[in-house]
Formats: sequence, C-alpha cells, structure tokens
Amino acid sequence: MPSDTLGNRIIRLLSANAHSILDGLEGRNPEAMMNQFIRELDEAIGEVAAALGRDEAAKHLAATSIARQNNEIEVLAERIEVAVREGKDAVASAGIARQLDLEDTIAALHRSLAEASEKAVEHERTLLGLRAKRREMEAALRAFVDARARGTADQGRTADTALGATTGRDKAAKAEAGFNRVLANATGVTGTLTGGDADPAQLKELETLQRNHRIAERLARLKASRGEANTAG
Repeated sequence: MPSDTLGNRIIRLLSANAHSILDGLEGRNPEAMMNQFIRELDEAIGEVAAALGRDEAAKHLAATSIARQNNEIEVLAERIEVAVREGKDAVASAGIARQLDLEDTIAALHRSLAEASEKAVEHERTLLGLRAKRREMEAALRAFVDARARGTADQGRTADTALGATTGRDKAAKAEAGFNRVLANATGVTGTLTGGDADPAQLKELETLQRNHRIAERLARLKASRGEANTAG
C-alpha cells in the first residue's frame, strides 16, 4: 500500500510555502530541490486532471443513458396503452415490469450523475489550486535565481531571514509530519454492514411480491384511467 496517497500529497503540496522551502534548502542545491518539487506538482496535476476526465466521462455516460432509457419508457407507455385497450393484461404487465426496471435504473443513474458532478467540481477546484501553487513555486524559484545572480549581498539577507525563521519552520514541519501520520492512519478505515440472520430466499420472495404489487398497481391505474376516459367520451 503506498505510504503517500494522492490526497496526502495534494495536502502537502498545497500547504508548502515557496520562500520557506528555499530558505530551508540553503547549501543543499535549492534550485534542484525546487525543480523536484515542481515535478511533484506536475505529477499531481496530471493525476487530478485524469480523475477530472473520468468524472466528465461518467457524467456524459449517465446523462446519455438516462435520456435513452426515458425514451424507452415513453415508447413502452404507448405500447402498454394499446395492450390495455385490447384487454391484454399479461402483455401490459410485461411492459409495466420493464418500465419499473428502467425507472429504478434511472434513479440509480441520477445518483451516479450527482456523485460524478460533485467529484468533478472537487477535482476542478483542486486542479486550479495545484496550478496556482505551481505558478507560485516557479515565480519564487525565478526570484531566487535572480537574487543569487545579483551577488552575495542579496544572498546574505536571504540567509539572515532563513536563520530567524528556523525555529518556526521546524515546528511547522513537525506539526505537518504529525498531521500526515494521523491522516495516513485514518485512511482505509471502513465499516461493514451485514444482513444478519435474514433468509436470502425469503428476502427474494419479498422482493418479488413487492415488484408484482407495483406492476398490479400501475396496471390498475391504467385501466382506471382508461375507464374514466371512456366515460368522459
């Protein structure tokens, strides 16, 4: 199991402060280390962008399926009406059964669509945040390189700033490490619900009875509507 999940990496990357990183890397090739950090950002950006693409694909698939199945329900409604008019209850019941299946599927698809839409919004916001952080890091790196090129005076001021901030950075680093450990330990904890001692055969029979009842109810409503229409006519 990876020790550094995408979620943890994103938290760490977005929480980083460019100037603190550069100050803390004095004497340890800060330019190379910052470039490595930017590469990590690029990897995270790629992964989040891919996740966003999957969200959009799931939204499109769900919306397309909902439209197609709604259309099938409308076609079935016309055929069921004909069957009821001709007194073919068995045929009408079969059509109603198919309608109920489609309606249940559509309800599930709507839930999936809502979930995919929510994830897409979250991934899009994360992507914007990562891209903004990348721009921040690049700007800080450019400023650092320019300052170093201007001479030892600017380097001395940078070193003084780093010395004064060392204690605060150490505390922040320890706090971040502790937070990451807690977050890592918290991941993967799941609860499992079981069916208890329920008899699967009885549950299946109950499901069948409920389904047949729904079919009979709808057929009765169609017949009643048909009778009212004939009376009105």
